[in-house]
Order: sequence, then structure tokens, then C-alpha cells
Amino acid sequence: MTGRLTLFTLLLVSCSFDTPGFGGDNLTTTAATSEATEVGSASSGLVTSASTSGDPTTIEPTTAQATTTLTTESTGGSSGPGPNCGNAVVDPGEDCDDGNDDNSDACTSFCLDAICGDGFVRTGVEPCDDGNSDDTDDCTSVCAAPACGDGFVHAATEVCDDGNTSKGDDCRSDCMAVAVCGDKDVNLKGDPKRGLLEDCEPKLFDDPICTDTCKTLNRLQMQAVQVTRPILKATKPEDISLAQECLRFETQLANDYPLVVYNILVDLPIVHPTVGHLAIFLTHVRGQQTQTVLLMSRPGFIEQSAFDSTPGGHDASLLANTHLLFRTDGLYMPSPAESVGEGVAPNANLVCDKGTCQITPDAGSNTDPYDPNAVIGTLAGGQWYVCVIDPVGPDDPANAVKKSSLTLDLVAAK
Repeated sequence: MTGRLTLFTLLLVSCSFDTPGFGGDNLTTTAATSEATEVGSASSGLVTSASTSGDPTTIEPTTAQATTTLTTESTGGSSGPGPNCGNAVVDPGEDCDDGNDDNSDACTSFCLDAICGDGFVRTGVEPCDDGNSDDTDDCTSVCAAPACGDGFVHAATEVCDDGNTSKGDDCRSDCMAVAVCGDKDVNLKGDPKRGLLEDCEPKLFDDPICTDTCKTLNRLQMQAVQVTRPILKATKPEDISLAQECLRFETQLANDYPLVVYNILVDLPIVHPTVGHLAIFLTHVRGQQTQTVLLMSRPGFIEQSAFDSTPGGHDASLLANTHLLFRTDGLYMPSPAESVGEGVAPNANLVCDKGTCQITPDAGSNTDPYDPNAVIGTLAGGQWYVCVIDPVGPDDPANAVKKSSLTLDLVAAK
């Protein structure tokens, strides 16, 4: 009997009581204990006592009533819209509720405020919204279409993007290339990591003082000490006294001056009737070392030696306003010195397309040991001389080389 009563009690406790008010958030059910001897208590402190005389068991609860409390709490964090989203009422948990499912306005169909990165393109506010933070695709992380100068490198159309479309910095103004020496855009800002800071761009201006590494040259320009010098008759440089018979340019630089020659410009106004008779050479004396190179040797004539005295060569005349400008930098694609006077009628004035014949030094058929490029890269200190001779001679004493200039572009030795 005791076992059956216990089972009945457990079944009774597990049953629901039809109590008014059931169904609220906090449910409390109370059952009277007037029949405690039959039912017992549903509390956790239920005590059962049985008579030893064999009488029916009496169950006496320790409390006057059984109380059960049920609590239900909302579980937030739903990935979709709330149950009331779309009712045009901003309910708890919603940023907004405009009563529609249009995702192109200020309130999305999830009742959240429209923001960049939500994957919805807001009309009139965002050109695009791809819902990610990738700045290299067709929509940037600020919901804008990619454009040169926005600071984001669009993988499909740009090589670089430094946040502007200005010239003179690390990325070209069209974002199609990074700055490099030789692109005719002087990078004045530079990137310390890549060493792109430039002082200049070669061949960008008419007369750049610029190396092929985009570094500014140290330009040393010297005027000849003498106003004029006669055109000499000689068959070899050794026959001439440099200090007395040639134009002398004093650099006032010590023999161990650390800068080396990068480029040479020699500007010579010459009066002479036949350019094809002339040989012009440059001599550099530094300490005990003497180096002579030919700037021009008998243009229009294939000589047997450097200063061949056999008549021949172009007949063009050089007048007082005629300048021969020898330059080793190769600007303007000048003609070689051996072509000076070519195509000009005999005894006619030498015609130059820029008012000055800019020509590249050329030793003609006698390049050894008079290669005009031999002084490039040598230390610039010491003294420099320019001599103009006519091995064919003699000529009118009025023929002369006028006061000239010698310009040396110098760079630091490597």
C-alpha cells in the first residue's frame, strides 16, 4: 500500500493545475493542502511518515502549500528581423521601422539603420555597397566606386594610388605607374623606403643639370682667362705651349677635389674660313697627369693622323657670331662634330638650326688616344685648356678663337 501511495503522489505532483492566471511571464501555482493526507506536498521538502501499526499511511507536508514558479526569458541575437519588424512601429531592439521591405532607403528590411557595409545600396547616398571591406575590388570600404586618387589601389585598373592626382610624388597622376627616374615627372616628395626622391629629370628642360639617376649636378662654369687666341698651325698637341697659346680655364679646384666629370660643354666662338681645316682639342692637367682629347678633327676629311696637314674637308666658313657648342650629354640629338659644315656650299657661312651648332665631340678616325669621352668620370681638379689649330695653314692672322666658356657638370665619385 505504501508503494502505491508514493507513486500516486508523484503522478499528482507532475500534473498541471488549471489555475486562473496561468500563462503569464512569471507563473505561480498554489494548491491548497486540505487533503494533504491524500496528496502530499509538491515542495522539495516533502516528508512522509508511515504508521507501524498497519493503518493507512498519513502524509504530512512540511509546508501549507506547494508553490511552482516558471520563468520565461527572451533570447536575443536573432539573425533575422524581429517578429514585429515591418509594423511601422519602432519596437524594442529595432533602430527603425518604416513599414516596408525596401533596402534602398534609410531603414532596411531588418529594421536597422542603413549604413555603408550592410550590403544594400542606399539610393542617393551610396554609389555601391558590396558588404565587405576589400578596397581593391569594384566598391571600396567607404562605399564609393574606385577612382584614381582615392588612396585605394583598384587591382583591375591601377598600379598605385597615393591619395591624389598630383605630379611630383611617388605615384603618377593617372595611377598607372610608380615614379621612376626618366618619367619626366620630378618626384620632389619621394618614398624613403624606395629612394625615389629626385632633384631633377634628365632631358626634361632645355639644359638640365641632371644625371641619369635624377640627381642635380654641381655645375662649374668657367670663362677663358684670355679674350682671344690665334688659330695655331701644328701637327700634334705636343708642338703647342698650352699655357701660352691655348685658352686656359682655371677651375681653382685642388687636384684631389672629390667630384668627377659627368658632362662637358665647350662653347667656342670661332672666326675661320674653312671649318674642314680645323682640329680642336681639350687638355686637362691634374698634378703630374696630362690628358688630351679631340672635340673635332678635320670634319669632312678622312685624315691619316690626328692632325693631318693634307688639304681637304668641308669649306663652310665660321664667322664671329658662329658658336660651336660641344656637349657630351647628347641633348637635342646633335650631329657628330665630323659632320659640321656638311652640305653647306663652299665658302658659305656655316648655317646652324638653333643659332648655335650643338654637336657631339667626335675624334673622327683618330680615336686613340684622343677619345673625347676619356675625361668623363675623372677627377675635375686642376687646369683645363682648349686649343684650336689648323694643320693645313697658314691662315689670316685675324682668324681666331674668341673668349670662350667651359662648363663642367660634376657628380660625386662612386
